[in-house]
Amino acid sequence: MQGAMYNIFIPLEMGDVIQGQKYTTQYEILDIQHTYSIKEKNVVDVSLCLKNVVTGVESKVPYDFDTWKIIKENK
Repeated sequence: MQGAMYNIFIPLEMGDVIQGQKYTTQYEILDIQHTYSIKEKNVVDVSLCLKNVVTGVESKVPYDFDTWKIIKENK
């Protein structure tokens, strides 16, 4: 099996509370998922698993769905 090495930087961490620039809803980041293509040798998809802090509803959205700002950092 061929090993693959790659770099990806996302300025968010699990546990951060974020909000999209276009929306007022705040979300807690449960997980950050990415898909790497060995054939193309790059990251082809980055998604955020989010939980609405008010309703508790979980969803998965593409990272580039919106411009995110951090409301509260996980320390």
